[in-house]
Amino acid sequence: MALLDLFRPQPAWKHADPEVRAEAVRKLEAGHDDLLESLARGDADTRVRRAAVRRLHRLEALMDVAREETDS
Repeated sequence: MALLDLFRPQPAWKHADPEVRAEAVRKLEAGHDDLLESLARGDADTRVRRAAVRRLHRLEALMDVAREETDS
């Protein structure tokens, strides 16, 4: 990582606060299906995962996420 990378603003979906990440997911523009699927599968916070699932449109991705989800 270059020194300048430390000063570049990070996208809100990478923010430390899960509520900020969830809001960023809700505001993502169309066309971010891979990112939404990644967040739905792997974000540490349930609110972020749920926000991402609500935006997913591919049935296969929804089924995979549902199979892998451990939180009720």
